[in-house]
Amino acid sequence: MSSSSSSNGSQAAKSSSNLSVEKLTEENYKTWRMKLITWMKKEDLMKVINLGEKDPPAKTLMDVRAGAAITLNITDNILYIIEECQSASTMWIAI
Repeated sequence: MSSSSSSNGSQAAKSSSNLSVEKLTEENYKTWRMKLITWMKKEDLMKVINLGEKDPPAKTLMDVRAGAAITLNITDNILYIIEECQSASTMWIAI
């Protein structure tokens, strides 16, 4: 009983903004991109990506959140692609 109540508790603790997407690999770009775009639209973060600015003048919370979503959803072996990027927009362009 305690295992079911603990799993229910962890599900209840999840935020509606949690992202559940298979990490980007060398083989799943098209699917990953579609799912990440859908999540970013839901979270109102696509405007950061769509700005197209190579380096925005100041990091905004939205840019940090979008960058985190990208970074945390890429497999370790391809993280080097965005290593030098300074904004979510430059990460998106690099990928």
